[in-house]
Amino acid sequence: MEGRFRPLVFCLLAGAMLPPAAQADDYSACAGANPGAAIAGCSAIIAAAKDTKRNTALAHFNRGNAYRLIGDYGSAIADYGKVIDLNPSYSDAYSNRGTVHSDLGDYERAISDYNKAIDLSPESEIAYFNRGRVHHLRGDHDLAIADFDKVIGLNPVHVGAYLSRGTAYYYKGDYDPAIVDYDKVIGLDPTHAAAYVNRGILRADMGDLDRAIADFDKAISLDPMHVDAHFNRGEAYGKKGNYDQAITGYDKVIDLDPERAIAYFNRGSAHFQKGNTDQAIADFSKVIALNPDHAVAYANRGILHSYKGDYDRAIADLGKSISLEPKYAVAYFNRGNALREIGDYGRAIVDYDRAINLNPKNAEYLNSRCWVRALTGTRLDEAQRDCDAALALSDNAPYVLDSRGLVGLKRRHFEGAWADYDAALKAEPGKASYLYGRGIAAIGLGRAAEGAEDLANAVKLDADVAKSFAGFGVSP
Repeated sequence: MEGRFRPLVFCLLAGAMLPPAAQADDYSACAGANPGAAIAGCSAIIAAAKDTKRNTALAHFNRGNAYRLIGDYGSAIADYGKVIDLNPSYSDAYSNRGTVHSDLGDYERAISDYNKAIDLSPESEIAYFNRGRVHHLRGDHDLAIADFDKVIGLNPVHVGAYLSRGTAYYYKGDYDPAIVDYDKVIGLDPTHAAAYVNRGILRADMGDLDRAIADFDKAISLDPMHVDAHFNRGEAYGKKGNYDQAITGYDKVIDLDPERAIAYFNRGSAHFQKGNTDQAIADFSKVIALNPDHAVAYANRGILHSYKGDYDRAIADLGKSISLEPKYAVAYFNRGNALREIGDYGRAIVDYDRAINLNPKNAEYLNSRCWVRALTGTRLDEAQRDCDAALALSDNAPYVLDSRGLVGLKRRHFEGAWADYDAALKAEPGKASYLYGRGIAAIGLGRAAEGAEDLANAVKLDADVAKSFAGFGVSP
């Protein structure tokens, strides 16, 4: 089961509106905080075309800010462009236009505008900060850190710069300076919930789960509705194996944000770990309802259907997962297992082949193909090679020794089969199937009394073991 969500807070600054150039109502509205009123007031000033060039530029600037606030990015860009036409040295117009380009994901144009803003105003905290943000979004973390360094040099108590530099360090994998920056944010502002969340995420990644949980607790005490704090605390509890607390955390996330698919996914994983199969299936079904292209959710639900013995549904879900993600080895492997359980060994082998082609170093995949070939008694030399490879990869795992033991019995290589079952018993004493297999091998080697004793002891442990081996096509 898998599922991961790592929200980290990243601050965003924009240029402030400038004060009005006159006392008329239109000027007051144009410079005001209400976007609709600002657009109307600024538009009236622009339409009148009676004001100074400077005030007309300010009207376009403030209207551009208002358009950005309501999400009309095209109009905002047009207004900032008009400001630049009227006043080419106005750095905030470049800076704010860069922010709109960034909002639109046009990072090249955003950086170009921020560069121009910095050329015009080398002390602009906002331009350096927002350029650093865009560098981070592009994955240029060193450039982002350099810009945040500049902001901090200009303003040593700039909380957003420390928080954002810590985030850039985090994504670089430089955890120590990231911790220092988050500590600095908390020192400057002990009520900054996001800093506690980010530091908690980092500590969880470092394996310091108790201190991570303490950070998430603090964030929640500061902001009980902080959904990311609840989410990440749930994840940290899950890593500790405290699945009840994890589920409680995800319950809260879902209460706060019912459309957050990853919360259902992780809660389903926690229910799976607790053996709550039906609840887990319900959660993965909700993930699929929210995100019909979620290949892993289909695979996980399919695996759970297999655990319930509902192999038809399992095969359908795993097939859907494969159709969405044709290189998902886990789905092929588990569909192979479901096909094996219904006796469709040929198709099971095909799925194991695909899983192994995608992940040739997986001991479970190799062992499963070995086992099915042993069951069917076909291509036993290849089965032996699969089990040999699986043993090398798994440090002689008992379940693989068991598979190779069956191959040995089918090939009538009783000495090797006896050795494999004996080694498996030393690793897991008292396992009925290992005893029974060793007993058959001993009889095949002419050691009848020894074999009969193993068979009898095996039946005492599991009355159905003889029937199971008969189903494998092997009997004393």
